[in-house]
Amino acid sequence: MGDFDILYLLHLLREYPDAGEAIVNVVATSMYPSNEFSPSLPEHLIDAHLFDRGQVLVQLEKVHADLREAQWDSRRLIADSMDSLDPSHRQLLWEKLPFLAWCTDPSLHFQLSEPTPFAIGGLGLLWKAVEHPTGRTVLVKQIRPEMLGEPSSVQRFVDEGCVAARLEHPNIVPIYRVPTQKDGYPPYYVMRWIQGRTLGSEIMTLRSEKVTDEQWLDGVRTLTQHLVRVCDAVMYAHSQGILHRDLKPENIMIGDFGETHLLDWGLVKRLDTASSLTESTTPGSDQRSYHTVQGSRIGSPAWMSPEQASGVGDIDERTDIFGLGGTLFSILTGRPPNATDSKATIRQVIGTAINAPTPRPSAFEKRTPQGLEAICVAAMQKKRSDRYQQVDQLISDLNAWLDGDPISVYREPIARRLARYSTLHPTFSALVSGSFLTLFVTLLLLAIFIVSLGNTISRVTMSFVVSRRVSQSNMVRDRMNDFSKQVAFLMELDDIKEVFFEAKPGESHASDLSSIRRFVEAQPACRELNLVVNDAGKGFQSLWRFRRIGDHVAVSESLPLASRPDWVYEARSLRARADPQPILFHHRQTDEKTGARVANVKVLALVRTADRFIGYLVVDVDLSKLLNFDTRPFGTVGVTTLDGDVIFWQQPSPINPDAPDKLLKLMPNAFDDLRTTGEFDCQTLRLPNSSALWQWQVCGHLVDYTFSNEKGRLCIIDIIDWKLFSESSHFLNSAFISVAAVTASTILLSLLLSRLLKSLIA
Repeated sequence: MGDFDILYLLHLLREYPDAGEAIVNVVATSMYPSNEFSPSLPEHLIDAHLFDRGQVLVQLEKVHADLREAQWDSRRLIADSMDSLDPSHRQLLWEKLPFLAWCTDPSLHFQLSEPTPFAIGGLGLLWKAVEHPTGRTVLVKQIRPEMLGEPSSVQRFVDEGCVAARLEHPNIVPIYRVPTQKDGYPPYYVMRWIQGRTLGSEIMTLRSEKVTDEQWLDGVRTLTQHLVRVCDAVMYAHSQGILHRDLKPENIMIGDFGETHLLDWGLVKRLDTASSLTESTTPGSDQRSYHTVQGSRIGSPAWMSPEQASGVGDIDERTDIFGLGGTLFSILTGRPPNATDSKATIRQVIGTAINAPTPRPSAFEKRTPQGLEAICVAAMQKKRSDRYQQVDQLISDLNAWLDGDPISVYREPIARRLARYSTLHPTFSALVSGSFLTLFVTLLLLAIFIVSLGNTISRVTMSFVVSRRVSQSNMVRDRMNDFSKQVAFLMELDDIKEVFFEAKPGESHASDLSSIRRFVEAQPACRELNLVVNDAGKGFQSLWRFRRIGDHVAVSESLPLASRPDWVYEARSLRARADPQPILFHHRQTDEKTGARVANVKVLALVRTADRFIGYLVVDVDLSKLLNFDTRPFGTVGVTTLDGDVIFWQQPSPINPDAPDKLLKLMPNAFDDLRTTGEFDCQTLRLPNSSALWQWQVCGHLVDYTFSNEKGRLCIIDIIDWKLFSESSHFLNSAFISVAAVTASTILLSLLLSRLLKSLIA
């Protein structure tokens, strides 16, 4: 229906108010079907004998005159005509031609045309339309005309659009815009058009087709994967303080390309506010229990949680978890959890939701997997405290079931657990079980131990490394923080400031230097400390240098520095700050002996009075003394920069000093993984020209720390030497030869046992 036809309709309603209803009825019945060969609107009116051809031509000329007077601004003229229309006629338009509320909105910078009815919900009408000038297909949702007189329903509809527009998630339909309408005009909003089918339709398709048990289970797995994505969307909404309260298969759309979207946010509730809905639902109503009901009992009765059915206002995230569990129940059984009889009234359904025990899917579908049933029942417990407390717990168990991993709410029998584990890890299970049987035939218990030794060491060391990461990280943060406080305290001492004001070459101020000497002596990490001034004529000069030599501190005075020390950039940056605090930094250097890249760590602090800067405090830091890691039972623990520059290695005596650097060279992408994910997977490596049984395990992770107000990151590298786990490499070589002697028999028995275990879960 074009702008001119709309103008013509509004003009006729003004000219012939008594025939308004008949005119609107003719227009409404002539809208569909509509194509290029359909008669025009005037011809429909003539065919209905409402006007003769002469009357039609006269009114058409008047509309043309109105357009010329409005300078052909049809949208503005439509808006003025709509505003001047009699309210009863306007209400008639909303009832018969509701799309006029958004097709004629002059406030939009775009146009919506070609309205096609799509669906009718409990609160709104859905239209498929075309947006101009983009030409894209959109979905328009507007409130149902009969609800315009209910302020609470209008507000609920507007809230739905605003809330959904704020929820930006891949599995929530994006809302393009929520225009503001005048009083008396139906509110609406525009969203993305999604081509697909509801989850409810997919469930019915799965149950209507004749499929094998394996095909049915594959279908359930696919629908469960869609449900996991819906759970992600619900968890995101909860993080934004929003409850959905109407989770059911009909509100989940599965697109033609496998995408999943959660729809219908008309019953949302903010977690931090009470519901504003005050209408009540009559339990004795004959309304179908599958549909959404507004009122003090909010939601769809067939999927309603007990607290919703009871009308309890104090609901929380666990109410949505019940809805997700009810949706899973429908996936498994093809029916809602509260209404196994489709003819049940709302009173009966609500009574079931409140009083009946939690239904088990296996009572309606014998093929239900036990693990998935346990998840469904745990999500739909009558008492909220017995359900999953957070959506992420439900997601975790659903993903575990999909991956074949253990589920938190279901303890499998030992035989089934062994069978499932062997199916998921056939190589390891077959090897261990086959070797066990071979033991009784060949008496080669030693061979089993050697074959499993590598896997055992890998698991033990990896577990040890991971468990130690927290303590390592905490130690780095604590010691960095403590050291920064000590440097900050030192730079504020009056003794330090007096040295800069009074010290001259050749003069001794031992009393002034005692606090500095005590600091260097008490802090093993302080390799060297310089009190530096920047003389305009002589450049940077060290007034006093405190250098640690063994357990003693050597003090030197008036020493020139390089004309441009490597910390000049940091010094300028520090002086430019409003509140300069000590900073820790490192510079890349090349080790003169090995040629490897290393990092030299320093701390730079400004010494100043209340009104001016007087000098620098430069500390050469030995991080290996500050961060003293426990290397047991590692081969070594090291600290590097994000670029892989080694700061230090802490090595026990049995370790070859060159081994750590050589091992890092075998992992060219390790530091890329560190920068991206914060860690890299533990890798088992062997150095060239070394024994096949002498291997290393290398793991790494990032540690964030704060030095004064500056944040920094260090890489902690843990290297495990497998030799430390064995008493004798000769013993291992002999055992390896023994294993080779019984490989054939082990493989045969392993394959037989593996097939037996798989048959237990078939």
